[in-house]
Amino acid sequence: MKLKKLDRKLTVCKVADVSDVDTGKDFSLIGILSKLSAILAENGVGIFAISTFNTDYILVKAENFEKALKVLSDAGYDVV
Repeated sequence: MKLKKLDRKLTVCKVADVSDVDTGKDFSLIGILSKLSAILAENGVGIFAISTFNTDYILVKAENFEKALKVLSDAGYDVV
């Protein structure tokens, strides 16, 4: 395996024990991340999405944070 050096900071997380990870994610909830990312893209907000067994995370740059909140709120989503 060949490693490539990145010109950016990289964070790697290691989980010591995954014995109690719940893999029973509700796969009936289809397209939520797609809908949210489409709304943000249409409004010029770039994202970095992370999906886990428990939830999905949408990360935005700090300078786009307030805009992302407003765009999603205007689209009828409650952001917590």
